[in-house]
Formats: sequence, structure tokens, C-alpha cells
Amino acid sequence: MTNILVSIIIPIYNVSKYVEQCFLSVIHQQYQNIEAIFVNDGSSDGSKEILDNLKSKDSRVSVYHIENGGVTNARKYGFSKSNGDYIMFVDGDDYLSPDAVVKLLANVSSSNDIHISTGSHTCVYKNKFRTVTNLLPKTLSSTEYVKSLLANEVPCAIWGKLFHRNVISFSHFRFDRSIVKGEDLLFNVEVAKNSKFIARTSDCVYFYRMRKDSVVNSFCIDLDYFLNYRKMLNDSVDQTIKSQSKDVRRLLYLGDVYGYLNLFDERMLHPSNLNKLCDILTVFREKPILKSDFKYLSSMQKIMLFLIRFNVQPILFMRYKVFLISLIFKFRGFKLFS
Repeated sequence: MTNILVSIIIPIYNVSKYVEQCFLSVIHQQYQNIEAIFVNDGSSDGSKEILDNLKSKDSRVSVYHIENGGVTNARKYGFSKSNGDYIMFVDGDDYLSPDAVVKLLANVSSSNDIHISTGSHTCVYKNKFRTVTNLLPKTLSSTEYVKSLLANEVPCAIWGKLFHRNVISFSHFRFDRSIVKGEDLLFNVEVAKNSKFIARTSDCVYFYRMRKDSVVNSFCIDLDYFLNYRKMLNDSVDQTIKSQSKDVRRLLYLGDVYGYLNLFDERMLHPSNLNKLCDILTVFREKPILKSDFKYLSSMQKIMLFLIRFNVQPILFMRYKVFLISLIFKFRGFKLFS
């Protein structure tokens, strides 16, 4: 396996506090036959200077500086500069386990039909660590993989995975920078179309840093963004899974439900959203939610859906929102739906 070149592409944008740790985790991989491609996406916080100083530490490292165009554009640029048989993506504020490439390559060594390899990851928040273990079957078909993505059984992130070069095309990076949240899921669904099988390992290969000030977490989704994004996702799934099963349709619908519930706040009550809001409420009341689906909902989402289904006007919910939240905290052990 040592003859396989792995390209690790790392977009960098204003992560000067974390870029060195990320850099060192890449160049200190136990698997040596790698190329590390750092793409500075117009950083203004000193990340550029740090990268320029670090790149001399290892001849396998390339650093490119481009105008700010968003993470998808930076990944696309890095892909255009890559030569690897396999491709990995790492976010600049995260880092790899030392044996990440070894573990992910071990997955694909057993068959030429395995085109994507994925592993478990650890969430890092301040000084706390929580490992999210992947417990799915060791090998998935492309359809099973898409179902697992939609059910959130596999992280929809582009990181923590190894992709065969042949399943990626430049069209997979076509999303413009207005797509800030959810572009990784779109990428994974579309790449699955070219993949026969996906293999997984339960070993942790990636450390994901949770930051409130990250680009994704600081972005506020509005109703128009959500509606446009869900249409794009539905179209992508249609192209990947030509004949959608009942399970896939249900997972897409549940994704719509959860997304709408997360958006259901004061912004949704703005007069400009009135017609769209009425359409959404109609969908909630007409399409049933199975009892088994409620395990995926938070307590607040359960209450909101309960009120919507029983025709309680949204303005009443917003008026008594504080009261309802206090009830949730008071009766934490109580489940609205069993």
C-alpha cells in the first residue's frame, strides 16, 4: 500500500490559533506517502504568514494563497493541484489522529470496489473530548451510504473520509459560496453516485473542533436559504438514487421537518414569510410523523410539532415560548411522546 499517494487538502481561513496543530498532525502521519496541500483562502489574521513559515519543514507540503472565495472554492483549487490516488479533506481548525491515513487506507485495500473510506471522529470543545463512534456495518452500498447520511448515522461532513480520486469531479465543487451550511452533505451524496461500496472503521481518525465563532456556526439560516437548500438536496438524491425507496423519501421528509422546526422562531413570523409559513404548517398537518420518528426530536421540537399538528397558531407559541422552555427544564425526565 505504500505506493499509493494520498493527497490531503486543507482550506485555511482565519484559523491562526489552530493552523500549526493541524499542519503537524498532517505531516506526522504514520503513512508517509502523502502530499499536503494548504490553500489559504484570503485569511487576514496571520494564517498566511504562519503557513509560509511552516511549509519549509516538509518537502511534501505545498501552500497556495488565493482570494477569498469560500471553503468549497478553496477545496476545488486544492483538488486541481493534487496528484493523489486518494483524496482527503481536513478543515484548518481540526486535526488528524497519527494513524488516520493508515486506518482509512486499510479499509480500501480489501477490494477495488471500495471507493470511499470513513472512520469515527472525536469532538473537541475547549478541553473536553467526546468520541462519536461509527457503528454501521463495515461495508455499505452507495444507496445505504446515502440513507445513512440522511439519517445522520454517518457524519455528513467531507472530513474524516478518504475518497478514490475517480469518484470526484470538478462538478462536485460547483456550489457557490452562498451555500455555507450543508455543502458537505451535497458533496457526499453526489460522490456516492460514482461509488460502488463505502467501507468504515470504528477507529477515531479525526478531531473536530467545535467553535462558536466558526464560519458555519456564525451563519444564520433563513427560510429562503433553507427552502433552496432542501430543493438542491432532493435533486442530488434523485440523481444518485434513481428509484427512491419509501425509506429514502421518509428520511428526506424528516429532514425537512427537523429543519423547519429549527427555523421556527421570530424570523418565521415576519409578514414576508406568511404564505410560506402557511404552506409549511399545512404540510405538517397533512403528512403523518411516525411514532418511531420522535426519538430524533428534541423536547422543544416535540412541543412545537405537537402545537402545530393540533392547529395552535404560531404566534401563541412564540408568546409563551419562555413559559414552555421553563416547563422543559422543570420536567426534563418527562417525554411528550413515547
